[in-house]
Amino acid sequence: NTFRSQLRHLLNAANGDTDNSLLQERISKGVAYFFEQACSLDDTASPMLQLEVTNKAVEEMMSHAAEVYKEGLGQKRFLLERMRTEGFSVAAYNTARMDFLMQQEQSAKKKATKGKKKNTASISLDAAQIYGDEKNPQLIAILSRYRAMKARDGHVPPYFVMQQKVLLAIANVLPVTHNALQSIPGMGTQKMERYGADILRIVQKYCRENHIPAGMTQTLDFNIEEQA
Repeated sequence: NTFRSQLRHLLNAANGDTDNSLLQERISKGVAYFFEQACSLDDTASPMLQLEVTNKAVEEMMSHAAEVYKEGLGQKRFLLERMRTEGFSVAAYNTARMDFLMQQEQSAKKKATKGKKKNTASISLDAAQIYGDEKNPQLIAILSRYRAMKARDGHVPPYFVMQQKVLLAIANVLPVTHNALQSIPGMGTQKMERYGADILRIVQKYCRENHIPAGMTQTLDFNIEEQA
């Protein structure tokens, strides 16, 4: 698009210097514009995501689509707001992205543990350990191909099968038991029923072939509160 072309041109002219004043000025204006558009989209789309349907399959698909849409838009608003108030740099953007993921996992943990006793056999990990650097890129590629195949079979977009952050978490944690895999955020009961056995076979095979010790066998418990 036009904005991306302008950024590429300015970045090339600045020899890759992201602190260049002209580049920063264009980014600042773009951030302000896109933040306003994101807020407008939120107001417009929210009523459309609350439509009632009688078909169970359609309802499930719409519910999942709404969840993915809200999370994606929420992340964009969060990042744009951070860049709008603090300015843009690659380091600041990556920090803001990690902060958003931590907030998401804190929210997910609170929902999952509400009204339930804490699992004393759980292992505490933070969001940086789950969603940090790609520790097993080859496994991510294998899982991505599996997701693409399932998406084609079901005639749905790949993110309907699993979101990218779920693939990243699986590849970083290497869960090798049913309970460990189900404790990965995004691997709920339905996902486990549909894809759990296949994913466990993929992870176990990857560990064997690469001489990696058995991965996570216990459930995960995220220490997000301490980092908020």
